[in-house]
Formats: sequence, C-alpha cells, structure tokens
Amino acid sequence: MTMTTTLTTTLNRLKRANACRDRYAHLVRALGGVGYDHDAPINLLEILRHNGLDDCLWALRATEQDCESVARLIAADCAEAVLPIYEGEHPGDARPRAAIIVARAYARGEIDCSVLAAAWAAAREAARKVAGEAARAAAWAAAWAAAGAVARNAAREAAWNVAGEAARAAAGAAVRDAWASAAAAWAPAEDAVRDAWASAGAARAAAEDAQAAIIRGYLGGPDPPRSSPPGP
Repeated sequence: MTMTTTLTTTLNRLKRANACRDRYAHLVRALGGVGYDHDAPINLLEILRHNGLDDCLWALRATEQDCESVARLIAADCAEAVLPIYEGEHPGDARPRAAIIVARAYARGEIDCSVLAAAWAAAREAARKVAGEAARAAAWAAAWAAAGAVARNAAREAAWNVAGEAARAAAGAAVRDAWASAAAAWAPAEDAVRDAWASAGAARAAAEDAQAAIIRGYLGGPDPPRSSPPGP
C-alpha cells in the first residue's frame, strides 16, 4: 500500500530557495495575487495543479515537513515507470532495477546508506555505459554530417572552377540534379524526424501524466483544499 502524506511550503520558503522568478510570479497570480499571505501553507498539489510537474518536484526542496523518504519513493516509482525501456535495450542488466529496490528499502528505513551507495554505484556504471554508447552514436552522426558538408562544398567549388561557359552550365546542371536527388532522399528522412519528434512529444506528455499520478498518490489525491484565501 502506498504511504500518503501532506507536504506544504510557503511563498517565502520558495523565494528563499531561489525559485525561478517567472514561475514564482505565475504561482503568486494563481493563488490570488500579491495580497496572498506569503507565510500561508501551500499544499504541493496546488503547485502541481497551477505550475505543473517540474515546479512541484522542485518545491520538494522547500517543504515545511521532512520529505526525504517520500521524495525517494516518488523518484523510485518514476524510475520504475520507464525501466522497461532500459531493460528492452539491455535485457541482461539488472542493476537499475536493483537500485530502485534498494532505494525503496532505504526510504522505508530497512537498510543503511552503505547498501544504498553500493546499489547506486552499480546503477551509475550502467548509466555511464549507455551514455557512452549514445555519445559514440552521436559522434558518428556528427562526423557523417560534417563529411557531407565538406563533400558538398568541395563538389560545388570543383564544379564552378571548371573553365568555360559550357563547362559551368554542365556543372550547374549536374549540381542541380545532385541537389534534387539529395532533396528527394532527405524528404523521407525529414518526415521521419518530424514523426519521431511528434511521437517523442506524445511520449513525454504521457510520462508527465504518469509521474503526476505518482505524486498525487503519495501526496493525498488530486484536489487539495485551498491553503488559505487571498489577502485583501
């Protein structure tokens, strides 16, 4: 059964924690304006509702209550929600799952920090490996892009240095044909990139909805009462 707790902060606490000025102002407006009592408790679910997921998570650093245990449990649940993606790519690597299990046990006071540190060290090593593979793939992509740019520039320079109007005309036709072929080749790739970004945006929105549901589960539900009425 998921533990539930109420976590609150105040506008003054958020300001002392160096909240982003724009997001802070947005919250103040949502709460009723500058007349709102800056020391009145604000349920973190209000921040989730008014400012969104990222600001709610950020506000965990400024709660009036000790939120370390529940923050660790929220983080573990959020990590577990995307764990199938990692395990689909690395089916034999159990280190991230083990780290999540250990994080929950530590949050509940069932193990000490030495066990937690060992599990997280293993998980970090797994993350570094995946990051290294991604970096190598990005480097190859950059290299190919650079090579393509050099080739295009060299081809253009060679074509336009050919002596004579006829040669330049022929070269121009060749360049136009080459660019037309390149454009035809890139069109499907551009469509694929657009589709990928659209899918990524949908996936991010779904992930944020799932994380918001996790937070609500720990912090007591979707509709907390308003902390206090705005001041005059």
